[in-house]
Amino acid sequence: MSVSSPTSIDRRDAGYLFYFLLLANLFQYMEAGAVPALLVTIAESFDMDSGQQGLLGGVVYLSLGIGGPFAGYLLKKYEHKLVVGGAVIFNMIFTILWALTPVGQSFSTLMFITMRFMMGLCQCIVCVYLPLWTNENAPRDKRTTWMSYLQVLHVRATINCCLSVVNNVCA
Repeated sequence: MSVSSPTSIDRRDAGYLFYFLLLANLFQYMEAGAVPALLVTIAESFDMDSGQQGLLGGVVYLSLGIGGPFAGYLLKKYEHKLVVGGAVIFNMIFTILWALTPVGQSFSTLMFITMRFMMGLCQCIVCVYLPLWTNENAPRDKRTTWMSYLQVLHVRATINCCLSVVNNVCA
């Protein structure tokens, strides 16, 4: 499956686009660090029991696993710009709804967990697409390095967010 567009991307443009995608992905993964770091506060705010806390922690990974085959189908059937752009836009919408979830309502906990599930579905498309795009468009001599950046990004974003919460930077 070819991931590149009909017009080829020159090396400099590919580098700029890669760093933009890397930065966008970094921000996307920061919520993965925020939830564990803020779990006690979230659980108290939404009056969650331990089962709901576990579901909140795992639902994004469930959606990533469920969405993988669906993401591959969408990327194969439709134009990549449309699919990835739509995923990023919907991820922003679900993130805003997630942040604006009212506290103390009967539906609050379910809405909070559902929005995180939907965010995971949107993130799944980017998770599937970025390695394919990188393999296709990275300069041959930098392909392995670019792939390693993609692999390390999730861990780095999670750690950064956890540390900033622990140090009361973004809490």
